Amino acid sequence: MLGVVVIVMLISWLHVHPFLALVFGSAALGIVGGLGPAGTIDSSSTAWAARSAASGF
Repeated sequence: MLGVVVIVMLISWLHVHPFLALVFGSAALGIVGGLGPAGTIDSSSTAWAARSAASGF
């Protein structure tokens, strides 16, 4: 729920680009969810690498 609130606030009130709002919202969710900053970055980079490899990049 917190991640969605952060995304909506960033897009509607601060006029942040939606992609950046999604990145910041997922980071907030990861940190609050107990992963911590290092775990959140590691999880995100692993997911991006897997998606890139699957798509052929």
